[in-house]
Amino acid sequence: MLRGKQKIYNNLVPENTPTAGVKNQRNTFIDNRRIKLAHRYYFYVIICRKRYDDCINELSYEFDLGGNTIIKDVEEKYDLVKQLTQNQTTTADLKKIYPFYNWVARIA
Repeated sequence: MLRGKQKIYNNLVPENTPTAGVKNQRNTFIDNRRIKLAHRYYFYVIICRKRYDDCINELSYEFDLGGNTIIKDVEEKYDLVKQLTQNQTTTADLKKIYPFYNWVARIA
């Protein structure tokens, strides 16, 4: 055993340190936000029939994010949006997943 390891290393570093590649809390929150954004994007584009720029503006206001961040996040979850579209997900289905959102379609 190396001299000083117990005092200057083992006493400071816990034995159960997280390993590389483990999802940390911040990444979990970001992924959850992207999933919510994907559902809301689907709602505005497919159900409400909003124009693309109006949809991005609505999501920007709703999530307090810039347009570029919204576009990047929705692109990350494109497969989810595509799946929602193929399954013809209804507002009733969306309300079951996220009951705290307003799912009343305001068709412009």
